[in-house]
Amino acid sequence: MYSFYDFENLKALVLPYSDKAPYYRPFLLHGELQQVDIFLVGINPATSVYPSEVNIETWINTIVDYRLYNRDFSSKGSTRRGINGFLTFVKKHYTHSLIETNFNSYPTSKAEQLAQSHIRQEVEEGEKRFIKVIEAHEPALIILHGQQTITMFMDMLKKKNWKPSKRLFKKTPIEDRETQFPHFTFQYSSGKIAQVFSCRHLQYFGNKGDSYKEFLDGLTPFIMTLAKSKE
Repeated sequence: MYSFYDFENLKALVLPYSDKAPYYRPFLLHGELQQVDIFLVGINPATSVYPSEVNIETWINTIVDYRLYNRDFSSKGSTRRGINGFLTFVKKHYTHSLIETNFNSYPTSKAEQLAQSHIRQEVEEGEKRFIKVIEAHEPALIILHGQQTITMFMDMLKKKNWKPSKRLFKKTPIEDRETQFPHFTFQYSSGKIAQVFSCRHLQYFGNKGDSYKEFLDGLTPFIMTLAKSKE
């Protein structure tokens, strides 16, 4: 088993910031307990789960099996439906493990609540925990959904000195980003290269993603190439 999934490491990633705070949700694993090369990244989780509801062992077991999360905690709203639909498509071409995650691991019902001053420290910690996850795996293929996710990710690249392959602009329309394959690449500190693809927020994807067809068509060859490299 990949050491990232050691109980004490996962406990540190999900542990609430304070007695009154919810658990962090650093990722949901789709597949086996192994190093992961595909990340799907959103803004932050929308569903808060507290220690008063489930113990930490149950929460850890939940995040390493997305099926448990979907069964017991999913909001079943448009974003969850879109994420499930998108990942169903990806899994048709890629049978290895992948991770569904968010740029910030701290849950709020609405993304704009991340800016609230009374949870500033919790939110800052949520970003740090995401960075720990991405550094542990160094995924080769990253899919960012939503304009806010993309701009936050750009800020992180600058902080980490992970220089993108081209100059990026925060005001570039998401529709333009969605037609670039990849949107950009960058190099981890280890030297490994990551390809980054960007699209509209998956709340608009639905079950089959008809309006995302061009993006899916452009993304598929890269997923298939990565899958072949693991044979």
